[in-house]
Amino acid sequence: MGRSLNVTVVGQGYVGLPLAMSLCDVGRKVFGVEITPEKLARLAEGNSPIEDILSSKLREHLSKGNYIPTNSFEVVADSATVIICVPTPLGDDRNPDLTYLKSAVSSIAEFVQDDTLLINESTSYVGTVREVICPIVQERQPKIKVHYASAPERIDPRNKTWNIKNTPRLVAGMDKESLERATRLYTSICSSVVPIEKIEIVEMAKLLENSFRLVNIALINDLAKVASSYGVDIEEVVDAASSKPYGFMPFHAGLGVGGHCIPVDPLYLTWSAKKVGLKSKLIEVADQINRKRTQEVANRVRKDFPTSVRIRVVGIAYKQGISDTRESPSVELIGLLREVGYEVTWTDGIVEKWNGEVSEVNKDFDLLIYVHGDLNFEIQELISDGKGIYDLSGKFRNILGVVRP
Repeated sequence: MGRSLNVTVVGQGYVGLPLAMSLCDVGRKVFGVEITPEKLARLAEGNSPIEDILSSKLREHLSKGNYIPTNSFEVVADSATVIICVPTPLGDDRNPDLTYLKSAVSSIAEFVQDDTLLINESTSYVGTVREVICPIVQERQPKIKVHYASAPERIDPRNKTWNIKNTPRLVAGMDKESLERATRLYTSICSSVVPIEKIEIVEMAKLLENSFRLVNIALINDLAKVASSYGVDIEEVVDAASSKPYGFMPFHAGLGVGGHCIPVDPLYLTWSAKKVGLKSKLIEVADQINRKRTQEVANRVRKDFPTSVRIRVVGIAYKQGISDTRESPSVELIGLLREVGYEVTWTDGIVEKWNGEVSEVNKDFDLLIYVHGDLNFEIQELISDGKGIYDLSGKFRNILGVVRP
């Protein structure tokens, strides 16, 4: 297999590993670069570290030799295409932190060859490819021609309906050849590819997608308090409004937002606005509303219960069915409650260990805070036992004894 069909995918997490498997499925040889030792060891053993990829699929491509996990960037030299799929989190100052991306690009630049196509899938602020990635490569490799493209990931972990294959993919290139090559690549694994001429458009489109979600979730979280004051459940209000066949899309109240996209990406957009002397006030307010949600729930607990009660949080990952705890509002809530003296344990159907602790399945609690997931006990059984029940999801609405804080 020649270099022309080889692809290096940097980062083998929720974005990079499904991409690598999809490319292997269509006959590409893929080098999966992963620098986390534990994750790399699992990949090499054929044990998938993420829920969306079956270990059997991983073992299939390992055995065929068309998937090679490695921590060495030297494989870049043997690849005609290199795709960046690394985390782009927020720093402690809640500004963009491109440490992982810059490090990955610097390592790629050491081995990149002439005529390589370098694609960024990592979400970042507008201008990242042109102003960050290109200069790093050009500084280290001034004598070779590298083609640049952007194809922001659209991964929703554990989504049973939408995946890499059937989710339309935005693709943009720095020049015509870059766009054509990137479009051909993604057309081989995606049913629909939307080519865009300017990279900054697709970079901003990705930020818009998740800012749209952040703002609407904040709206529902904010209106939940208004609904409660009238003695109605916000989820029933959303259900009623959802009967309209046009002009409305349902969003749901909860403990807040978590994960690597919704609580993070919109702030890359506000940072982009500040860079040109503007402010995106609506996004900033939405971020504040969602971030305050965990404190509001903690305050409600303090109002209703003394610190002597034992609390159990159900669902510690940022969403049901995955093991990812990044930006999880449950983690924040646990911290807030423990800070003021509550004994807090947790349970999660997927996460077995977190922070040196294990998921609890007993009934040694007085108050259950349900965020998401499956209960180990019947809700009526818990109510009959005198347990307090807080439901942050609306799953148990209209059940006498359940509180919607």
